Amino acid sequence: MLKKFFSYLKSLFSKKQTPYHLPWHQLVFQDPNQVLVDFQNKHHYFSSHPLIGRVSANKSDVEIVKDLLLIMHEKISSPIERIFASNEILAKVLAYRDLKTGDKISVPFVSKNGRPILCNLLVDKTFNLWNGMPAFGLICKDPHVSPILLYRGTDLTLDTKRGWSSILSDLDFAGPGKNTYLHARSDIRKWLEKVKKQYSKSRVMGFSLGGVLTSYTLLYEHDLIQKDEASPSMAFSPPGVSKKVFLEWLSLPEKDKAPFMVFITKGDLVSKIGKLYGDVYQATPIPDLSAIMAHASLISALPYISLKNIAENKK
Repeated sequence: MLKKFFSYLKSLFSKKQTPYHLPWHQLVFQDPNQVLVDFQNKHHYFSSHPLIGRVSANKSDVEIVKDLLLIMHEKISSPIERIFASNEILAKVLAYRDLKTGDKISVPFVSKNGRPILCNLLVDKTFNLWNGMPAFGLICKDPHVSPILLYRGTDLTLDTKRGWSSILSDLDFAGPGKNTYLHARSDIRKWLEKVKKQYSKSRVMGFSLGGVLTSYTLLYEHDLIQKDEASPSMAFSPPGVSKKVFLEWLSLPEKDKAPFMVFITKGDLVSKIGKLYGDVYQATPIPDLSAIMAHASLISALPYISLKNIAENKK
């Protein structure tokens, strides 16, 4: 059944429809790729070697993620699966590694005609958002792949200054991450302007705290964000924004709003904070997950997932 469904999605691609217009609300993951299942089993949040949503400075952990992405390129050919899984790994796993400017990571993507491609992403910029909290500017020379601004989510390492700064950012009275974003805004905008001139407008992505930083970027730097619906920005399990910021988004002209897909998981308490905007989809795993696992698990690796569209203002 799943293979037939993905064949249907592939046929939509051949008609030049885009991932953004695909019926995400009908998407059901009944049989996740074993590569992703094995990775989640070995590296989930509470494992002996956690890599999903957990920071590590070990260089060997970067190699583990690189190897995963290469295997995904070989094993996952369906456009919709590649789009979803690759972006989720970037936001929930790669962003938690200590990447350095000049690092190269091969990532499976999809060309505009639906063909699987492997793109060598270059870490063009490492940002210091606030007290060492990082974000990463990624570029690829392939015209099918837009530059990516990748935010790291909440860092719970209590023995580092950047970890405490990340936690304080979550507790910001102005809204999660708001002042951290404003502190780094000029640096962020400068990079977005640079890559727009050299390559194209960027797309943005992040998980948890990184997801809400993505939300602010799409609002305040909307003129520099990719409007191509085949290259949407994405946020995974983000907290919502304040009512004031939400109203700013609603007042933004539709032509200025970049394609923005937000994925949350049933049982995750983080995404119940504040208001979410964009095209919000809720994943419902069977069986139910604990609050932390609902927040930090890979949606693409769970045994049974359905996605349901949620109205913007429902939160």
